[in-house]
Amino acid sequence: MTLRIIQKLVLISLLSLSALAFADDTSSSTSKYFGGWYGGVQLGAANIETKSRDLDGWFGQIDQCGITPCTAKSSKTNATVGLLLGYDYIVSSQIMGVFAEGSLGNINSKKQFTWNGGDPSYMANSEAHKLGSVRAKYGFVKDNFALYVSGGMAYSDIKQKYQDVNLLILNNEDKGFNKDGNHIGSVFGLGADYAINEKSSLTIDLSRYSFGSKNHEILDNADNNPQGYSYEMKDTIDTVKLEYKYRF
Repeated sequence: MTLRIIQKLVLISLLSLSALAFADDTSSSTSKYFGGWYGGVQLGAANIETKSRDLDGWFGQIDQCGITPCTAKSSKTNATVGLLLGYDYIVSSQIMGVFAEGSLGNINSKKQFTWNGGDPSYMANSEAHKLGSVRAKYGFVKDNFALYVSGGMAYSDIKQKYQDVNLLILNNEDKGFNKDGNHIGSVFGLGADYAINEKSSLTIDLSRYSFGSKNHEILDNADNNPQGYSYEMKDTIDTVKLEYKYRF
């Protein structure tokens, strides 16, 4: 079962539970379970999807991928662990706040592929070890349950790589690139918070981190000379996280 399917099932469950929880909410009282400073830990799964495009059609000419520019997509799911710190403010049945979170993991989309169904000839890979964000959030609370949306700025240390595997094996020609990728992007999420008591709570968070496309020039890495071919890569990271929060 892919992370995308898990995300959809969790989202449907959260929306169903929230509809039941808030359906008869006529109270204007402030919740005693949320509000103030909190810190916590998070465990999750991150699926990175990398879209690659040969902008010059060079691979199309050689391998006849059928379209110009040739495109490819790779994805992989990896585990993450992290920390978070935030502040919530409660007004009546509404929750507003800001938080920062960061996680570590070996998040990569490594995949060998070909353009025309033959033996794998190329390696396109985005690799990140850090993923984080600073966000604002807004939602609603009832008793010890809260549902909110969040959005803000995302950060990652993504490194984008490309290599012509066949040339390296057959002719010992190292053609490709190994570049720092997109560090700053955007993130949007949905969270459901369940208060165990007045001090601690459990949260399920679904988020999408989006990073803009970046163009690279393919190099002959033996002498670092450009080969005249342009390559575009774009990364999106979807996460499902379980968080434990403790309120100070």
